[in-house]
Amino acid sequence: MGIQVLVYFRLKLLNKVERFGYMGNSNRMWHLKTSQPPFLSEIVKEVYQHYNDKEWLGKAYKTLQKEYKFWMTKRKTEIGLNQYGCMLEEKDVESSS
Repeated sequence: MGIQVLVYFRLKLLNKVERFGYMGNSNRMWHLKTSQPPFLSEIVKEVYQHYNDKEWLGKAYKTLQKEYKFWMTKRKTEIGLNQYGCMLEEKDVESSS
């Protein structure tokens, strides 16, 4: 993947985590109830390795902490592992029928 594409995704994805606290499947409200795998840290790492911008990395790190908190509070199983899931409410299930 080209670095320009990574930079674009970095901006979009970091902004999404800043806004919602995690990476939803899309910007549609329905898709915000499901999450993407936590690959944002890998994208941040690749962009940092290319640009070596420590100030940007510090800001990105704060955003990554929000995503980490989501995974450790909303996607943690009883045995301590993380899993994909969906935050559906009863009204969501009824409206999709």
